[in-house]
Amino acid sequence: MYCDLVALVGRISALYREKISSLGPNKSVVIDFEESFGAAMSEIYRRRDSITAQMWALKLGPSRGGLTLKAVRTRLQNDRSAQGAFYDQVSETVKRTEGSCEWFKSPLVEFFRGDEKALTITGEAGSGKTVLAGWIKERLQRPLDHRQYVTLTYSFPYDYPARCTVLAFLKSILYQLLERNVGDAALFRKLASAFEGYDKHHTASKLEVSLWEALESGLRSFDDRQTDLAIIVDGLAEVSDSQTPPELHKKLRDLATKFKSVRVITLSRAISHLSQWMQPFHHHVTGFAP
Repeated sequence: MYCDLVALVGRISALYREKISSLGPNKSVVIDFEESFGAAMSEIYRRRDSITAQMWALKLGPSRGGLTLKAVRTRLQNDRSAQGAFYDQVSETVKRTEGSCEWFKSPLVEFFRGDEKALTITGEAGSGKTVLAGWIKERLQRPLDHRQYVTLTYSFPYDYPARCTVLAFLKSILYQLLERNVGDAALFRKLASAFEGYDKHHTASKLEVSLWEALESGLRSFDDRQTDLAIIVDGLAEVSDSQTPPELHKKLRDLATKFKSVRVITLSRAISHLSQWMQPFHHHVTGFAP
């Protein structure tokens, strides 16, 4: 699979050079990435999934009934594929002006060096919070202040009410956690038990409680290995249903305080009373621009 990745990068570079070198003055060119490289991308993801499935099979052993790993992943995953999510991330990076968020590197380093568990970022609509969230995610994929971080991210979309619930948030975060911690049998058993219980009682509130417990179990696995992890939540003010934005913020902060290596970063419009409720556990930034 590594050879396939290297070959794909080489093909992309070669096509880019070919198109750029043939451009004349005041000319432009469009490269259809999906048409040119979609099949190769799909094959890489297929091989990755195959390897992951084999690793899980070795860890879990023979099936003893109940929900399978595939069934659990299906219940956690939204309708966006991993390949689609990759294209979304590339699109966000292209839209962001180079160097536009570098000013936030110092506050970010200061936060991770300190003892506070939650960093709260607020701003008015259009001030660049979502752009900044994308930059933070991308920046933490590379070492920051000589430390490596695992990131779990979720964005509450203002125009998609079905995904502005705590359950939607938990399912997405847990799916990412399952993907990043292949072989975590304890997490898998917690998730399987949660969904098997839901099949019997069909009570969303009980499922939500079970998924919070599963999230705590998954985070503990990272903490036991002393792996730094950041949960990045954009659009916190849009959350509805079982918890208010301040309640969800407090829930996440309280969860992070249980672990030495877990931090929470939230971005949203200003939320009434949030600052005084959370002092001194957050670093507050307002009035930024992309």
